[in-house]
Amino acid sequence: MTTTTGYQIREFDSVDTVLYADSVEWCPISEYSRYLACALYQLEEGDGGEDGSGKTSANNSRRGGIRLFKVESSSGDSESFVAKEVHSRMMTGILDMKWCQHLLNGKPTLASVSAEGSLDVFQLNVLHDGTELTLLVSHSIGPDWIALSLDWSTGLQESDSPRLIVSDSGGNLSMCQLDGSCGDIRAQQTWKGHDFEAWIAAFDYWQPTTVWSGGDDCRLKIWDTRTDCSRPSSVSKRHTMGVCSIQSSKHHEHIIASGSYDEAVLLWDNRQMKSPVKEWNVGGGVWRLKWHPEKNIDLLLGACMHNGFHVLNASDSFSGSSEATTSVLDYQGHGSLAYGVDWSRLDLGSLRAGGCPGRSEESTSTKSHLVASCSFYDHLMKLWVIDET
Repeated sequence: MTTTTGYQIREFDSVDTVLYADSVEWCPISEYSRYLACALYQLEEGDGGEDGSGKTSANNSRRGGIRLFKVESSSGDSESFVAKEVHSRMMTGILDMKWCQHLLNGKPTLASVSAEGSLDVFQLNVLHDGTELTLLVSHSIGPDWIALSLDWSTGLQESDSPRLIVSDSGGNLSMCQLDGSCGDIRAQQTWKGHDFEAWIAAFDYWQPTTVWSGGDDCRLKIWDTRTDCSRPSSVSKRHTMGVCSIQSSKHHEHIIASGSYDEAVLLWDNRQMKSPVKEWNVGGGVWRLKWHPEKNIDLLLGACMHNGFHVLNASDSFSGSSEATTSVLDYQGHGSLAYGVDWSRLDLGSLRAGGCPGRSEESTSTKSHLVASCSFYDHLMKLWVIDET
């Protein structure tokens, strides 16, 4: 157990993912909130090296896939939780994945991007004789590039034809639209966003015609996709190294968090981009950031590569102070690069009682927060709980 002022961490389960793990995502749909996906990516080198596109030679291969778990109370112990694998889908290496925030055609829908430059969309099918991720559609972003990140436009606005933004190793950003009724993906526009790898792209959930992106050129950019995107509407040079994580807040309009190899997490108000609202120094490159899904809980999770996982309290970040602060809690339970992290929507009380409804985003009584995390070279996925003390 790890304890700090106001919070403590309890560890529950550890899973060997066999291949290197780089992304973990809880299903956000209430009745499916027990389900958890973990993405895998492993480069197996032959006698060739990388070529100019970021791809490897034909003698190298990028293995990977998605392992799907269902979280349950541990047998004989209602206070402990375990992740039981219910499905495994092996394919090429996966760099990122995210669930659509609402049902499409009545089913939870998961999208992933791969080392082969594909955007793949799966539907979760829970049947009496088993559970599986069924491929709905696969779309090539471009065979010359590695697809690095994705985001759905559905953070706050439901749509039967949601859009997805994908970034790649060539610095490109690709906007696609999924027709949920027939499972077809249509490319809308692609543009050169960054001089080097475009590590991350994300929607402004309050204004989904707006996209944010970050690249290895140390630039954080804002794009108005109603235009031809020949130039960004805003560029920040505040990060001093590659920008690799961005997430829009679902509970505070105008607020976006960004993270970088420079070990800084910056909180932005998009109405004034001269300087960030708040800065945290987390001691490791920030690969992923996740806002807590519940309203009135302004906690931000960070997967901080060489320095584990950090929990940041942003509740005082809207008072006008931009003073750099440290995290309120960190978790060092992994022995390798911290790449994937996510908040569970599960109601832990219901899980202990054998139910599975997710918590309402309007909940204000939460005192325990279930988290999943994964790390790379030690190929581990872990479940842990943050308790407010």
